[in-house]
Amino acid sequence: MVLELVKRAFLWLLICLQDWREIAEECRGIPIDTYAIENKDQPKVLAKIKNVISSYFLVEQSINHSSNLVGYDSKISPRIRNFLSQLIKSVDSPTQLFNNPIIFSWNYDNQFELSFCKHIESIYANEHKFHYALKLLNVIPGNENTGANSVNTEDTHTIIKLNGSAGYLVPNDSYRKWNHYGQYLAYQNLEKIILRAIRYYGILKYSNSAVKNYIKFAFEKEGTINTYNDFIKSAASKVERLVIMGYSFPSDNNQIDSEVFKNMINIKEAILIDLPERESVLLERFKNRMKKDIAIRFSSNVGEIPVY
Repeated sequence: MVLELVKRAFLWLLICLQDWREIAEECRGIPIDTYAIENKDQPKVLAKIKNVISSYFLVEQSINHSSNLVGYDSKISPRIRNFLSQLIKSVDSPTQLFNNPIIFSWNYDNQFELSFCKHIESIYANEHKFHYALKLLNVIPGNENTGANSVNTEDTHTIIKLNGSAGYLVPNDSYRKWNHYGQYLAYQNLEKIILRAIRYYGILKYSNSAVKNYIKFAFEKEGTINTYNDFIKSAASKVERLVIMGYSFPSDNNQIDSEVFKNMINIKEAILIDLPERESVLLERFKNRMKKDIAIRFSSNVGEIPVY
């Protein structure tokens, strides 16, 4: 029995690495989002892309300084940790963030959630921290049984993941129904994370009913945009000052960016933060999508995310 499990795990590892390599080759020179859009009518290929993204981030975000790998100093971005620390007024339920920020993200990672786990380490048990990070930060989409209806952007914050989040929802007890795999990132070591990544990869590849992938591409019928369309419009309408950091305005996101900006009916100012050599290109791309007469500033202070 044990030998059979070892053989199965090894087989899943080989398949996982083979799929990683295949997707990497297909995406050489293009964003993985582009490859996903090209295969939007190919369910098997799209499922493989989602599986590769989720398993990659599960492993990548589990690596920290103790692994002695060049280029991996921390599994949590110091910039996001600092930003969140400045924002937090209270971690009680409900959590209070300064000026109730509305954050739109195209990123697949779980950096905000993992950063918030640092603030509630002494409040919740390890296996519950990530669950409460999703809930208290009002991450949309968040836990399977937490919807946008419970978030009122008039008097609270939210983080909207336009492509969903990398990761898996795994069956648990009847209370939560499904748990996001990110809970393991909050407290388990690299070896166990990798083993879980391989196990879930194999389960997802051959049995979609046992584990759910939490990537929800913006272009999909059941993606974040279509599922939470009214909520996104309402949230965008509350934005008065827009800060855009490290975003290149890829052509794949043109339509959705323009739609989100269109719904920012109260916006007065935008600040773009990026490397100085990218200023003219980014300003032009932003203006083409914003289509509003607002004040626009550019900053090259990429070391920190400003709080207003």
